[in-house]
Amino acid sequence: MIEIDREKFLETKDPTGYKYAIEHLPEGWQQWQELLKKRAFKENYHQLESELNARIQSDMIIGLQELSMRNAAAAKILLTLTGHTQPLGRPPTKEIKRKKEDEIDHLRNLEAYAEDIARLNGK
Repeated sequence: MIEIDREKFLETKDPTGYKYAIEHLPEGWQQWQELLKKRAFKENYHQLESELNARIQSDMIIGLQELSMRNAAAAKILLTLTGHTQPLGRPPTKEIKRKKEDEIDHLRNLEAYAEDIARLNGK
């Protein structure tokens, strides 16, 4: 049974395994495909694949953090990836209009309420 060299596999940063296969296996990609059919190899591979994906995501976030200092688009991507979905920038015009209309409705309701109180008090 061929074992995957963990460090070399992670260094390739290739979740498909293609780079690892052509660089480190005697029969290359064809051998990789055959290995993936074997249960024992598959279980080991899935653990490495999970670690590799975490490493790739970590590297990507670190890169975006550095880039976001100079680039607003990178900052938006970084916020989305880290679960911060609050929109950035000015709200859409429709939202602004809706808020103004809500405020006007609220003021009209207060005005009507004040008129009702004045009428009840006999003024």
